[in-house]
Amino acid sequence: MWRADGEGELYTYLPPGFSANQVLCSVRPSSTCNAAYGDSVGRGAFKVTPGQRATLSQRVRLNDVGQANGELEVFMNGQSVINVKGLVLRDSAAGRIRGIQMQTFFGGTLSFPKKKLCSWGLPLASFQVTHRSTRHHGLRTRTSPTSPLPSLRNSREL
Repeated sequence: MWRADGEGELYTYLPPGFSANQVLCSVRPSSTCNAAYGDSVGRGAFKVTPGQRATLSQRVRLNDVGQANGELEVFMNGQSVINVKGLVLRDSAAGRIRGIQMQTFFGGTLSFPKKKLCSWGLPLASFQVTHRSTRHHGLRTRTSPTSPLPSLRNSREL
């Protein structure tokens, strides 16, 4: 996920009740854990620049049942930018990766005294998302034609 000024982060919802997962709350440069809205992890660990292409990838390693050895890692342009180890992503051998859910959310609001303004929207034609999995070869989703990201008026439009 990215925020104002292109600051990137890992945004996740992990199973509740596992104290090992509190490690997410201390990932630098900035992390915020919220049981109701999800965890913002490593905010500012990478930056998306308007007008420049970026390749973002995520690696998920399920933990062995009964052990806190799961991992989440984010790469930008092939470089590891967030790497969290010691997680519990499942507590049963029945827990397996069966698919991918990807959301391309263009929302959020800024509240002003008398109105709300949309602050995060980008035109749909300005991006492309491609999903790949080493386990599920060929899984791909395109949301728009391939084209470079446009130069934005200001980075708050990210």
